[in-house]
Amino acid sequence: MNSYMVSDATYTEDGKISNKHRHSKWFVNKLVSKGERVALHTKVGQDKERKNGDVLWHHIYWNFKTPIWNDDGDAAVLVEISNWKTTKAR
Repeated sequence: MNSYMVSDATYTEDGKISNKHRHSKWFVNKLVSKGERVALHTKVGQDKERKNGDVLWHHIYWNFKTPIWNDDGDAAVLVEISNWKTTKAR
């Protein structure tokens, strides 16, 4: 899952996703196999795996102490990152 990041974004006045991404979570380097599920919780907690029937769930916690989602609507944006380079900002 190291190639995925999720962020919360707002909507523009005409209902399109804006470029205001306020919080971002880069998923840990974790193997998730086909048929398994991932649940991202924004609350505080410890990452864990649990079986529900025949399905393995990976519960990942974003560890926010207060809600990050607006009542009037936000969008969860999942981004696949196939290549990246890190440069120190000056």
